[in-house]
Amino acid sequence: KAQQQSTGEMLKAAFSEHEKSVRAELSESGKRISAAIRAHEQGMSAAMQSNRLSVMRMVGRTWLTITMVSGLLFASLSGVLWY
Repeated sequence: KAQQQSTGEMLKAAFSEHEKSVRAELSESGKRISAAIRAHEQGMSAAMQSNRLSVMRMVGRTWLTITMVSGLLFASLSGVLWY
């Protein structure tokens, strides 16, 4: 009976130690996963910002080109009509 109780106490202590170890590992794993998700979100945010700026530059250049071509066309037609 005493040996059975002693074995039970040893198993309980070993299981408790194992449980603490597993909890610590799970906590660390959760922290690593959270950090990886945060880093990924920051990278995606930076990429989206860069893409947005590129699109805005392209739109600006397109409108500038359209305006310049329209101005040149207007000037050419005005010159033709003047004569």
